[in-house]
Amino acid sequence: PLPSPLSLPPPEPLLQPLAVLKTEPEHQQQPPSSPPQQHGKPHFLKSMDDLASLSSAIHAFQCRFDDLTKHLDFINQAIDSKLYEPQQQKRPEIETQSPPKATETDGETEKKGPDTASPPKSSRSEIQSLCGTMCSKGLRKYIATHLSNVAKLREEVPEALKLAPEPARLVLDCIGRFFLQGIKAYDKDSPMIPARLASVLALEFFLLMMGGFHAEGKVKIAGNLKAEAENGAIAWRKRLINEGGLAKASEVDARGLLLFVAGFGIPKVFRIEDLGNLLRLCNLRAISDALKASPVLPDKMPGICTLLLIKL
Repeated sequence: PLPSPLSLPPPEPLLQPLAVLKTEPEHQQQPPSSPPQQHGKPHFLKSMDDLASLSSAIHAFQCRFDDLTKHLDFINQAIDSKLYEPQQQKRPEIETQSPPKATETDGETEKKGPDTASPPKSSRSEIQSLCGTMCSKGLRKYIATHLSNVAKLREEVPEALKLAPEPARLVLDCIGRFFLQGIKAYDKDSPMIPARLASVLALEFFLLMMGGFHAEGKVKIAGNLKAEAENGAIAWRKRLINEGGLAKASEVDARGLLLFVAGFGIPKVFRIEDLGNLLRLCNLRAISDALKASPVLPDKMPGICTLLLIKL
């Protein structure tokens, strides 16, 4: 009987470790509940960081997209300038066939045909058809291909613009948004240089056309067209300021912006000092007749002249 009571005590200490094993998981289950409470703030901060990185990525994408659209506009205008040259070579061959028919019927026309009739009629009929059909790209191409004879363009284009149903819309579409491109886009060998000169000349011809409407009065510009032109003038001024200021602008930029606001209106953002810098950088003798036809610029001239005299 003695070995049996001695064998009974061992099971009792075996129960105590089991009770300890049960209490240990209870203590182990409580700590995991605290980490979610402690990690609540880091998850919120991570979401804020993710939003910040997303906004920066969207801004970078928008900048890249704007640069891509500018390059595409540059490529399209370069392609248009190249494609227009073969068309110009083919058109005179078709148009010069009409004068010989007139020479067969009348002897007097035979004398006038070779000297004066054929070249002016071909060029005038072409520019008149372009303006009458509101072909803005064709107008810009025509001016760009005749840059060697600006005097002839000053006689033809203002008269042809009168045939357009909406001359202001035609000129605004003709110049496009070339003024948003910086100086680097117009290198010495860039094909965009003739297109930019053609756009600036279109603005000059638009003012000359305004001066030709003596009996009919000023050219009417729609309200939405004025708002579009105002936004373009403000964007043009902003680009020049970012490139060093209006006082350091190139002659072409200064002349173009001055003709632009003289024809379509001067926004309130423009100061007298801005107009004075544009006038100072331009060749006023070449565009004086166009500036005189402006409906808004002559009223600003007294203040501009006084400002220039004070600086002198």
